[in-house]
Amino acid sequence: MKATLEFDLDQGQDKAAHLRCVKALSMAVTLWDMDQYLRGLIKYGELDDITYKALEETRDKLREIMSENSIDLDELLN
Repeated sequence: MKATLEFDLDQGQDKAAHLRCVKALSMAVTLWDMDQYLRGLIKYGELDDITYKALEETRDKLREIMSENSIDLDELLN
């Protein structure tokens, strides 16, 4: 099975759509890196209770937003 995407790079909307497609992997890696950064701070950081809770809530919210937008990093990066 093959899929072909075609863009008219002289058209502003197509140019933006093309850029989104080209940068999709970079966006997925960025989300993965941020999630892992937060995980590391939560798991290994020497944090007070307030900071720990704030980082945990931030990571949970990041994952919630990704889920709401059907972003599965395991699917995209494997």
